[in-house]
Amino acid sequence: MKQLTTALPIEIVQRIVRYLNRHDMVQCQCVCRNWYKKWIQFSYATVHIRGKAQCQSFLYDTLHASLMAAPYSTGYHVRKLVIENGHLEPSVLGQLPPLCPYLEVFMFDGVVLSQAARRESFQYYQQRRNREELDKVRHRFTLWKQMRELVELNGIAVAHTLLQQPATQLTSLSVQFNSQNDRTNSKPSLLQSLHHAPHLQSLCMERIYLTVEELELIHDSCPELMSLHLSDTVLLPMSAASAASAMVQGQTGIKPAVDLRRFQFVNGSFCDDVPQWLNYISKKYVHARRLEIGSCSFFAGGTQAQAFHPWLKDSTAFEPQLMQIAKQCSKLHTFKMQSFCLPASFFQLLDQQATFLNKLTLGDGLTNNLGLELKGLLKSQQRQYIKTLTVLAWPLANDIRGLHTLMSSLGQCTHITTLNLSLGRHFYQNDTMSAASSTASIDYATMYLDLVLAQCPQLTHLSISDAKLTCTNAILPTNTQHCYTLSSLLLENVLIDSGSDVFCILAVQCPHLVDLCLISTISSPVYHNTRNFSIYLPQHQLKTLVLDRIRVSGKCSVRLGTSRFKIIQDTGVIWYDLIGYECCSSRSFTSHVTEETNFMSVNKMRAHKVKKIQDADVCYSSLDQSVYVSVMCKSIESLYLTGLYIK
Repeated sequence: MKQLTTALPIEIVQRIVRYLNRHDMVQCQCVCRNWYKKWIQFSYATVHIRGKAQCQSFLYDTLHASLMAAPYSTGYHVRKLVIENGHLEPSVLGQLPPLCPYLEVFMFDGVVLSQAARRESFQYYQQRRNREELDKVRHRFTLWKQMRELVELNGIAVAHTLLQQPATQLTSLSVQFNSQNDRTNSKPSLLQSLHHAPHLQSLCMERIYLTVEELELIHDSCPELMSLHLSDTVLLPMSAASAASAMVQGQTGIKPAVDLRRFQFVNGSFCDDVPQWLNYISKKYVHARRLEIGSCSFFAGGTQAQAFHPWLKDSTAFEPQLMQIAKQCSKLHTFKMQSFCLPASFFQLLDQQATFLNKLTLGDGLTNNLGLELKGLLKSQQRQYIKTLTVLAWPLANDIRGLHTLMSSLGQCTHITTLNLSLGRHFYQNDTMSAASSTASIDYATMYLDLVLAQCPQLTHLSISDAKLTCTNAILPTNTQHCYTLSSLLLENVLIDSGSDVFCILAVQCPHLVDLCLISTISSPVYHNTRNFSIYLPQHQLKTLVLDRIRVSGKCSVRLGTSRFKIIQDTGVIWYDLIGYECCSSRSFTSHVTEETNFMSVNKMRAHKVKKIQDADVCYSSLDQSVYVSVMCKSIESLYLTGLYIK
């Protein structure tokens, strides 16, 4: 009995009652009381909720019902709670602390307008009503005294309340500012309250304006901080006093962050004073092992000011600051400076300092700086130590000469095991042209799969995005000596040449492939009469298969892709029809915890309901006017279809 019930949820108690001769809930609870305490704490220790329907079911059918039917409340055993797209209203969020008082990890994507707030006439009054309702339940958040990790998007209400306590147990905090639910003085108040979290080791802040004084306040309040992530952040110009102090006192004017090992500044902007900010970074984060500045733009106070700052258009003007980073940050193993051109002297100085990078990002997806960076890399010893390389190859790979240069450079980096290639143009946050263009309107550069595998024979993880994927159509070898070690392949926004042998190469020459992710992929050329998209890997035992927004023909929706999948395994043939979708308004929380691939993008549709059909019940005559994706492999452990976990 104990072995059969170790993995059963609390709802099984009610179902057991139905099969008893005497339908007595109290009697059933007395029988189960001995083993209930042993398995309930493991069954509900971690709860991951996706969508509004699951959120309501968990809140009302599980938490509230357990208070009346179970000897112990189910929520008391929840230690980690993740809610994605739960559409939490302020009153619903206020019910969670009493029901789950012992939460240690909480991740959610903020609150939405309540029904009362939506009845207001204007947006201003809607947001004011929502803030008033949030203030009514704000005091309940103080019940989470054991909270260690908090991720709060679209607001800082929970984080602000927890930091108001004299001492918190927070070790990881991620918040997103610029929400209508926040007060106007929320940023200064939250930054000044960080000293109440003395053990904070990881901090992520988004959509915020920061001065150098506020950044110093963060480090002074959190002396044990090891990771700082700034996203969609604007670094404001340094004041005259701070700039003069740094100039007079030199390096001693900036106290290095001794414990910080990771600094990331992505999708942000430098508001003037770019050289001074780079000097600050080189002196502040001298102990950092991971330093990333990516997709950052430069702008001044006005259009007239841009004419007096040549570095706004010439990224090579920052060479002295980049050299200072190479000289000071001697413990680097992961480096990314997407918005700046890395000169050859930068890599040579790293060699002289005996600082050998393990992970490197080259190119910016906007200019021809990649060619210069590749030349500088090949002249240094860094190419012998790099194992993970990310290349933003636009516009170098658009012509055959640039593609040959890129492939030749990859072949000389002999120890690459992870390669991320992006052949599309990258846009900054303040660009007028949108980056989310449809695949049909972009002329992608061509990437040859067999050529990449031949240049990097030790490759285990390959990611290709914003490209047209094909092969050289060379004769495939039949012996096993030419098999590659590729185990993971990710294709995103890729046009797969239907006339090439892409999947044939994977089937024959990549026997170790276990993880395959196809996101927003379409067969090329695009025909309206195409009926199926075939993935043929008959001998592969896949651990993970992700099929997200696969467009079989031009008739398929860009947001949804095809909704029918045919999965052929050794165990049989099963059809899956996606019959329900929901909007994914927030990104996945995976990026806050691990370095895994984020399967869902913001403002995309996610499937939440599927219909499983056996092959014997499918009428093939009715498939003439439908499109589907056909997958043939030996076995699949985990299957994701348009964001929905199937098994």
